[in-house]
Amino acid sequence: MFLDVDGTVAPIIEHPEDVQILPQIRALLPDLRDRYGLVAFISGRARDDLRGLVALEGVAYAGNHGIEVQLADGRILPSRVSDDALKALHAFAQYWSRQGLASRGVWMEHKGVSLTFHYRTADNPHAALRHLEQSVAPAARAAELVVATGRMSLEIHPSAAIHKGSAANALLDEQPQIRQAISFGDDRTDADVWRALRTRVADRRLDRAVAVGVLGEESPDVVRAQSDIHVQGVEGTLQMLGSLTAHQTP
Repeated sequence: MFLDVDGTVAPIIEHPEDVQILPQIRALLPDLRDRYGLVAFISGRARDDLRGLVALEGVAYAGNHGIEVQLADGRILPSRVSDDALKALHAFAQYWSRQGLASRGVWMEHKGVSLTFHYRTADNPHAALRHLEQSVAPAARAAELVVATGRMSLEIHPSAAIHKGSAANALLDEQPQIRQAISFGDDRTDADVWRALRTRVADRRLDRAVAVGVLGEESPDVVRAQSDIHVQGVEGTLQMLGSLTAHQTP
């Protein structure tokens, strides 16, 4: 079972540092962990942030959109991001002043190996997004960094080859006995997981995979288009997880 966090098991709010997993979902997590061969949280958050938010042992954590992967037994997989790519990312981050971004209604979250430019709290979100698209995104591409849009945010990554889907593959490669998978997500980066799982089914490395799209007002079209099942918001995730824990066999 692969779970995104923000917008999937935790409501999205203005300030990411204040996010909390829905208490009813948190109560189900130990049971899910004990039932499934693997439960993994795959998030855009930094791994340490993700671990602190979920606070559950015996599950896997993949932070920074798959760059930082920790297995359920606590082992950390080596990073596949090159030193040159990280240097480029850090140099890019230093170019943007906090005051300059704030004047546009934007703030930058530096997550060590990736960046997120947020504009959810902007007085004029359309103008803030336009600034990101016309200034930040072209500069990132010129620095040979990867640009991805998120929910009221712009993501800057060091490598196109590393994403949530590559994290799911890395975790499943460690446990080849797993033959079925289910993935919950609410954003376009979660579709990378769904594509990776479908490729594994096509390659007969999985027997079955199910993609659950968690829909909301801000859901990009790709979530509805590429998911097999749709649920409405975090409450929909709760209902489905509750039904899974109610069965004797997942």
